[in-house]
Amino acid sequence: MDFEYTVLENGFDFILLSLNDLRIICDDNPDADERKRLLKYSLLNASSGVELVLKYYLLKAHWVYIFADMDAARANSFQKGEFSSADLKTILARLENLCDVSFTDEQKNDFLRLKERRNKAEHFMLKDSFEAIQAIIHKSISSLVQIIIQYYDLDSFGEEETTMFAEIKDVLRNLKQHYEDAKLIAQKQLELSGMAKYVCICPECGEQFLLRDDGVVCKFCGYEDDAESAAELYMENIMNMSAYSTIKNGGTMPIYDCPQCGYETLVIDSDNNCAVCFSCDYSCEPSELIFCAKCDQPFEGDEETGCICSSCLEQLVEDD
Repeated sequence: MDFEYTVLENGFDFILLSLNDLRIICDDNPDADERKRLLKYSLLNASSGVELVLKYYLLKAHWVYIFADMDAARANSFQKGEFSSADLKTILARLENLCDVSFTDEQKNDFLRLKERRNKAEHFMLKDSFEAIQAIIHKSISSLVQIIIQYYDLDSFGEEETTMFAEIKDVLRNLKQHYEDAKLIAQKQLELSGMAKYVCICPECGEQFLLRDDGVVCKFCGYEDDAESAAELYMENIMNMSAYSTIKNGGTMPIYDCPQCGYETLVIDSDNNCAVCFSCDYSCEPSELIFCAKCDQPFEGDEETGCICSSCLEQLVEDD
C-alpha cells in the first residue's frame, strides 16, 4: 500500500490531531503530565496544519510560489521535494499580493501568534496557561476555516479532504462550547467584581479580560505580569511589533507616558482603535489624544486646548 497524502489532506490531518488533543483535555480531564504533553502536541500540530493549508492555496496558484526564494525555483527540485519552502509571513504576503486573498488584521495576528507560540514550545521557552494556548489554537483554526470557506474551491476537494474538513468543523463546534463557557465564567467574575469596564485585550490569550492596576492579571487565562512587561508583550503579540526590528529599521515603538499616571506604559494601538495604559485603568481612543509639539508625549485635548501639554506649558511660563 502506497503512503500518499495531498498537501491539503496532510494539513487537515495535523489540524484534526490538534483538535482531538484539545478535546481529550477538555472532556477526559487527564493528569497534569498528560495534559501538558497533549497541549504541546496540539500547539505543534495546529501550527503545522495551518501553514500547510495556507501553502496549499499558493501551490494551486503556482508551484513556484511556495519556494522561499522564487528566483531559485526549479521544477526538478519541486518534484523531488528538495527545496526550502516559504515561511508563514511570506506565505501570508504572497497570498495577499499574488493570489488576491484578503486577511483581516485579526486573522493575520491569529496565524502569526500561533507560529510564535509554536516556536517557543519547540525551543522549550513556552510558559503559558492552558487557557492561553487553547485560545490561540482555537482562534487560528477558526480563522483558517473562515478563509477556506471564503476563498477555497470546496468542490475541487477530494473525498477524503471533504470528509476531513467536515470533521474539523464538527470538532471545532464542540470545542467552541467549552471555550465560550470559560469566557462566560470569566465575564461573570468581572461583573461581580465591578471591574468589567476596566479590561483590555490580554497579550497572552488575545481575549478582552485583562485588568490593569499595580500589575496586570487576565481573568480568562490567568496571565500575570508587571505593567512594563505587559506593555512590551502587547506590542509583540497583539500588534506584531518587535522592538529590535522596529528600532533597527528606523521606527519607534508606540509607547508613551500615560496622561493619567505618568508612567511610560501607555500603548497606542491604532489597528484596534485603543490607547491603553498598563499601569492604571486609563484608556481612550487614539483620536482623543494630541501629541505635544514640545515633548512629543500624548495628552487629552482638542483644537481649543492647543498643541502643547500642560507640563510643557508650565515650563515655558517658568522660563519666561
